Amino acid sequence: MKTYISVLFLMCFSMILRGQAPLNENRVTTTVTDLMPVFSDDTNKLPDQFNPHASAVAPRGQQVAALRNILKNNPGVMLNVVGADVYNKVDTSLDVSRLTTDKAKAFLATNADSVAKYLRAKGITADMITATGSTGFARNDTHFTKKITLGTGTKFRVVYKTSDSYIVKLGNWSDSANNALYNRTSDNQQVYYSIPLDQLDYLSAPLLSTWGVTGGVFAIPFKYRPQDGSFEPSFSVNGGAGVQLNFNHRDVKSLTILGAIGASTVQLSSYNAKLPEGTEKLTTAGFTPSVSFIYQYKKLQVGIPIGLDVIFDNHTYNWSNQAKPWIALSLGIGIFTSSKPAEEVGQNH
Repeated sequence: MKTYISVLFLMCFSMILRGQAPLNENRVTTTVTDLMPVFSDDTNKLPDQFNPHASAVAPRGQQVAALRNILKNNPGVMLNVVGADVYNKVDTSLDVSRLTTDKAKAFLATNADSVAKYLRAKGITADMITATGSTGFARNDTHFTKKITLGTGTKFRVVYKTSDSYIVKLGNWSDSANNALYNRTSDNQQVYYSIPLDQLDYLSAPLLSTWGVTGGVFAIPFKYRPQDGSFEPSFSVNGGAGVQLNFNHRDVKSLTILGAIGASTVQLSSYNAKLPEGTEKLTTAGFTPSVSFIYQYKKLQVGIPIGLDVIFDNHTYNWSNQAKPWIALSLGIGIFTSSKPAEEVGQNH
């Protein structure tokens, strides 16, 4: 018996369209990802909920004024609180490595207003600073000035959108040490991170439910009929829907079972049908129900459609393959996409 392959043309398109990530969408990193923490400040207009140390009592102006008072009157206390980023935020040309203690104190006192605003935007308030210069979140203080690096498969939730970034909240970790390191300050406040708008789809993918619904429209140009070993062209356009099993809640690997039905054309011959005298071949119309089993790896999809053709005027032609099964091998790129996002962000490991 001969073996043939029928190719699923790439004229296919998905019925499911995905735009930019909506708010509250759960996603998962697809590559090593660097994230920066975010703070409520006057530059990006973030609400106070994204500042882990925003005071619910003291207004912004009072918090800045309290910090400014410390900077002017006791700048030495601030030396353990202020990092190099603070100095360079005020003066980008300043060589912090050459600052002596006295020069650093003078700088902080002279630029108290600008430094106070920046410290407040980072989540530092005057009531967090002790006489020794401790800020009360020493274990997490690097997160307020430095990026963090996450591996592939880290889950997070999109919670806010600014003009240039998405604000995200990481899923909880099974390891409590990672929760303390990445998700919470030492006084148990939530930490948020930002991802540039144009980097979200590059760095991550939607987090999908284990089972999702999918659909599409596709064409099958050739079919193999095992009952007589024939391989024939038979153009059919099918619209289908089905269920998709997503491995690891991502669209990297999936298995889809798709049911479809559509219009088709079938080529009849004098060998398989009763044709008018003197006619060796003719083409007639019918409909084609089918079921496909599709495996997807990243964007590449390979499937096995199985179906049958039913021609409308079989009472005239007595076609030998009427309602008998055919099989094909389908190939596609990014045709079918799950439409069901994960409802919960899930746990990181």
